[in-house]
Amino acid sequence: MSRGARRAGEALARRRRATGGIAIGTLLGTVLLFATVGVLEWAFDGGATALDTGAPLTTTAAATSPTTTSFTTTSPTTASSTTVRSSPTLPPPATTTTAVPLTPERAHAELVARSLAGGPTLVAGAPDPMLLHADGTWYLYATGSRGALLQVWRSSDLVAWQRLAAPLTALPAWSSKQAQWTWAPDVTHLPDGTYAMYYTTRDAATKAQCISVATATDPAGPFVDVSVVPLVCQPALGGSIDPSVFVDADGAHVLLWKSDGNCCAQHTALWSQGLAADGRSLTGKAVSLLSDDRAWEGGIVEAPSMWLVDGVYHLLYSANRWDTDQYGLGQAICASAAGPCRKEPGDQPSISGRGNAVAPGGAEFVDIAGELWIVHHVWTAGRVGQGGGRSVLLTALTLDDRGWLRIA
Repeated sequence: MSRGARRAGEALARRRRATGGIAIGTLLGTVLLFATVGVLEWAFDGGATALDTGAPLTTTAAATSPTTTSFTTTSPTTASSTTVRSSPTLPPPATTTTAVPLTPERAHAELVARSLAGGPTLVAGAPDPMLLHADGTWYLYATGSRGALLQVWRSSDLVAWQRLAAPLTALPAWSSKQAQWTWAPDVTHLPDGTYAMYYTTRDAATKAQCISVATATDPAGPFVDVSVVPLVCQPALGGSIDPSVFVDADGAHVLLWKSDGNCCAQHTALWSQGLAADGRSLTGKAVSLLSDDRAWEGGIVEAPSMWLVDGVYHLLYSANRWDTDQYGLGQAICASAAGPCRKEPGDQPSISGRGNAVAPGGAEFVDIAGELWIVHHVWTAGRVGQGGGRSVLLTALTLDDRGWLRIA
């Protein structure tokens, strides 16, 4: 997805060669990022521990015995289980948050401790997440909440977070200008130094979901969309949604997206097309990378993200209905950003939810301290598709001996 993801991929390839295919991230395990603001509470084996985000952070939670969640990663012939620690319930929403200053060393220790103990590290109720690292600061972009079109959060350490003003406050003239039809932002740093935000919104003329682009000089925004027509729109295929930018080895920017056929009883597919240097127009022709041809996908593939290591292009995608417990992550290996791509053998998700954290989806690759992770959302078991929203997870990845992505 980004230069950072490529660097992480290169580091992962070196570790894979050195260790025979197994790599463990510097930041251990999977970090549960809760959809909440303010005082967060969770239970460990019938006990209760509380973290007040306005108080000093501690690293003692790892000494407790937390409830665990198991994500299953599958291969063509075997299925292995990796334990992922998480909270048994989402905490109740509050209204305020206080950033806590930390040294880099203390922040790293806190992140690892919470990862092992199942504690929260990111304060956000943020479906369709993506992370950008710019000038030493982390930015989380996501589908909007509280009436905002989209949302952005900022952190210096991935531990203490501050919600900023809405990054996008006005939709283009061709849009229907409805917040409920605006989602899934992806931000990239362009060669000219500006930032481009690609996002989904509704075309007033065709009523199809389409992709637009807004730009800003600061990653926090405000982003301004001056387009007079959609950047990508395929109304004959049901529309176009879920943009994701991949930066290739030569620096070329490539846009990935989904054709939204499930809106209208059609098949869905994932697409790829080059972006011009200014990020505001496309080059070449759109190419279909893969479609919904597996039973487990339930007629839907969406939310693509791409990553490169050792000359191999890895494609992650979500499949099935987003608001059911059948939702999961699939993967494919591609010859280039324009394909062709082949899916992992078998008819099951590559990454499925287990225990309390279910229906993982909306994954985007991210480099954290030279290690490859994905940021994605999950539902709480028993509340899929209900109120309370989706939590955000950070999950470290590795490659198995066949070259497929697995949870580290």
